[in-house]
Amino acid sequence: MMQTMSVGMKMQELQLRFVRLSSYCFICIIFTCLISGVISFFCGGGIAASVIFLFGQVGALWLIVFGISRRFSIDDIRLLFGSVYAVYGGTLPVAVLLGYHNIYDAHLTNLGVENATWLYGCGLAGFNCACAIFPIKLVVGKNNYEIPCKLWAIKTAVVVGVFLFLGIYAYRIGYRFTGSINHEGAKLFYVQQWIVLTYFTQGLLMYYIMHKHEWPLLGRMLMWSMLFLFIAFIFSLGNRRDFMPIVLISIGVWVNRRAKKIDWKAITYFTLLGLLLLALGRIRYDTNIKDETIGDKLANTEFAYPVQTLVYYITKERPEYLWGETYTRLPLLIVPRAIWTGKPKSLGTQFILDAFGTEDYQGFAFTPNTEAFLNFGYVGPVIIMAIIGIVFTILIKVSISYPGIYFIVLSSIFDLNRGEVSTWLYQLIFILLGYGALYCLGICRYRMVS
Repeated sequence: MMQTMSVGMKMQELQLRFVRLSSYCFICIIFTCLISGVISFFCGGGIAASVIFLFGQVGALWLIVFGISRRFSIDDIRLLFGSVYAVYGGTLPVAVLLGYHNIYDAHLTNLGVENATWLYGCGLAGFNCACAIFPIKLVVGKNNYEIPCKLWAIKTAVVVGVFLFLGIYAYRIGYRFTGSINHEGAKLFYVQQWIVLTYFTQGLLMYYIMHKHEWPLLGRMLMWSMLFLFIAFIFSLGNRRDFMPIVLISIGVWVNRRAKKIDWKAITYFTLLGLLLLALGRIRYDTNIKDETIGDKLANTEFAYPVQTLVYYITKERPEYLWGETYTRLPLLIVPRAIWTGKPKSLGTQFILDAFGTEDYQGFAFTPNTEAFLNFGYVGPVIIMAIIGIVFTILIKVSISYPGIYFIVLSSIFDLNRGEVSTWLYQLIFILLGYGALYCLGICRYRMVS
């Protein structure tokens, strides 16, 4: 009898939470739609309306996550993904509003930018609906600490061996470390073997970050030295993407295990870090930036380029939809091009050919929305983003049992927002292989620490 009442009360609680969270979501969506419509109707500001709609969905997401977890924190994959997603979708239209008109191609019209921003907002609305319908709270403040074991020395030896192999490989192909950013030297590493090795090494280092209590003090000092050496080497190639996952997983694990929340101090630190990275990116490629407008500076950042792929394909007449074909390319990516010379080109490379007719331009990173649009048209972003929301909800549900998988996926959020789904999964596979290589060397007993 009591058990039946308990089950009934839990069902009522779940129904009440579902109604409350759904209300948060749909009220915010309707509200931002009305605001956007009023601006568009009275002011003719189509881009401004679409930007408000997009960032309105970010506000809806933050309300949904707060309703579920009663906290804002960067270790929640839903919150991190939605916020990064909005930055990649909103930077270019904001730059246009601030006076950016140096458009690389006639296809990149204001109408195209406006429509792309609307699609980004609709995609995030689909993501929000999935998060609201399946409210799962992220567990924080619980630490799966490894009880120290003797195998730490073997695992350290494996990492040192991989680092030596990377160093020998880099030396043999002609790279010389100069202590400064070397873009010409970076071109030597545009091969599949190096990319796979880099992902595998990231997995090894991520294992250490997740299980550093396995190591004694001397071992930790050695592992931290190799971690900083890896970051310095990758940075010398002018490649921030390959060490950003290391930074993100470090922050995510630290925040989660200490149950930290986002406050004004954290917002200030992350804002300054973001501005510093953007400034470094601009200075590396162009030292004459003083005469540019704010819109120009904003448009010439890594956050503004990926969405241009969506703008281009939206403005094309009657694009040929692929109906899910690009989501099945993962097995093809694993085969080296040296073995399969007719291997299909990536979507980013194909975009360069479509837009410019040559591969001489620097590659444009793709977006999950562009891929969804190429496959299913205007409904694609809503469908695919809703699926991503469901997948992230499942990851949160199993994060207490499989924290390594959860935080590795969280660390790749930037790459998901600037790439194809298949290449993102390709990256995760080899990172997980590196993580699993150390994990399988010796599975120690766990103890849960609150």
